[in-house]
Amino acid sequence: EAIHLSHEERATLIQTARRALDSAGLGKVPVIAGTGGGSTRETILLCAEAAQAGADYALVITPGYFAAALANNKAALKAYYKRVAAESPIPILLYNCTWYTASRLLVMNAKSIFRPWRQWRNRLGLGPRHGVGD
Repeated sequence: EAIHLSHEERATLIQTARRALDSAGLGKVPVIAGTGGGSTRETILLCAEAAQAGADYALVITPGYFAAALANNKAALKAYYKRVAAESPIPILLYNCTWYTASRLLVMNAKSIFRPWRQWRNRLGLGPRHGVGD
């Protein structure tokens, strides 16, 4: 899990994956890097570092520390993802992991929260995570 790695470890992992794919003749296979952080600012920084290390896409999770506050605030959740999408140098994939975040809100209210999604810069999609606890 990317959340357990330092910024440097994340970069090394991405660089290693990119080199391994390129060496195997799989240069067109995209590298998707987990870039969720504890805040909007850190998430944007992690997206930039991932892009610099060779990632093609960023997998962004809702900050877990603020999950309770975001669960009841659609505007704040939307603003978080919209800002990350706008400032990330690579396209983002929203990671819906209901165990640790308010992301259940993404599924329950996806249309009302992300209606203007097509207009956002750098948006890719919504990645569901299902399992025990969902």
